[in-house]
Amino acid sequence: MRLWDVTRGLVELSRPLNVLLTVPVVWLGAALVAAEGRPPLLATALACLVVACALGAGNTFNDWADQVEDRINRPDRPLPSGRLSPEIALAWAGVQAVNSLLLAWKLMELSQKPELFRICLLCLLLLFHYGLRGKGLAFWGNLEVAALGALAVLYGALALPGFPGEGQVWWLAAFSGLLTLQREGLKDLQDMAGDRAAGRHTAALRLGEQGMARLLRATSLGPLLLALLLIRERPLTGLCLLLPVCWVLGASWKATSRRAGLRQGQVKAAMLLGLLLFWLCEAGPLAPTPRVPTGQAAPAVRV
Repeated sequence: MRLWDVTRGLVELSRPLNVLLTVPVVWLGAALVAAEGRPPLLATALACLVVACALGAGNTFNDWADQVEDRINRPDRPLPSGRLSPEIALAWAGVQAVNSLLLAWKLMELSQKPELFRICLLCLLLLFHYGLRGKGLAFWGNLEVAALGALAVLYGALALPGFPGEGQVWWLAAFSGLLTLQREGLKDLQDMAGDRAAGRHTAALRLGEQGMARLLRATSLGPLLLALLLIRERPLTGLCLLLPVCWVLGASWKATSRRAGLRQGQVKAAMLLGLLLFWLCEAGPLAPTPRVPTGQAAPAVRV
């Protein structure tokens, strides 16, 4: 086995595109708390790296746990294709988890907030639990992943002094969590064949394809309701978020098991668009008032 093949397989196991989707979520959480939307570089970079390593560990462990399903659903992945051994994958998950904890410890010392390390440990436990059991717990597994999507925003905000003091952070966390929940439902729909072979009791298998499609249509109303509620408090942000929310609605209402992968991609793109619009309206050029630091009495972050 060549070094290049092993390296490429390890990178694939970490799902770099999913990781890259999460990094701006963490950064924006920090930007919403920082003065003038410009978070300190070191603390924000550490928070992003903590989440990236934790997510990479969870993705790798999930592939290790899903070897039976992936032989049907995704036979080209490193483990079912034989490009990497399960032992190497499990070790790689451990390396990324340890790196995440070490970085979280450094961030805890930098920001003087012990909860940053505890949240990192909790998220790793949730990720590993999802790989082993959570996916088979139907709706509970999807809620686990949605909670992790919301925690990514809060983790970025928590790395800076002054949080919790910015209401925008909670709106963004809710938006991230709801879109993550929608993406997970589409993933369940896409993976029905492999999950059935592995004996998983996912939401899609319990409800059937038509039942899951109806559930996705119902849950897609959650982001819409959130945007409408946000319009009352922050009109420009809420109106702008209607664009990605309508994109998610369209993807969810057309979801089938055959096209669920495409719909997942549309939800990811809608999330990126929503993040960009949220930043423009709350921490960027369209922010309504000049931003000032929150919680002046809090200890300064050393950069």
